[in-house]
Amino acid sequence: MVGSLLSAGPNDYGRNLLTAMNTIQNRDLQANEIEPIKTTAMKMKLRVKDKVVVATPDTGATMSIISNSFAKKLELPILPINPIKVLALNNITTIIEVINKPSLKIQQAVVFVILRVVKSSKLILLLRIDWHIKYAVVINVGNNILDFMA
Repeated sequence: MVGSLLSAGPNDYGRNLLTAMNTIQNRDLQANEIEPIKTTAMKMKLRVKDKVVVATPDTGATMSIISNSFAKKLELPILPINPIKVLALNNITTIIEVINKPSLKIQQAVVFVILRVVKSSKLILLLRIDWHIKYAVVINVGNNILDFMA
């Protein structure tokens, strides 16, 4: 079917396929240094071990991300993995390690998430809000408030 669509001469299918092929060929899929996204996103304080840190809660994220420099600063137990290329932090980046469910304390709630580690000298902690159902989280973006029951 695809072959017959492409062999029919100039059409939308052929142009779209050519565009897709050129886009893929021109992508730089190397592991790049990740920079924090400049945004007005909500920030929240949480405790990791005995340290208070600032994280960005992200309701649309498919995973929680921490930079390798931040993970080392917090002395989190990092597990090696085979590098995986993903779309995260508005870039194609490589997950180089993983931190399996460190204890994060948000107010009185202890939250366990898997943190994927990316290469960056910046202190990045982006939290997927997959724990929000358990704690009945209500996000008020206009007032930068995150309410929940612990």
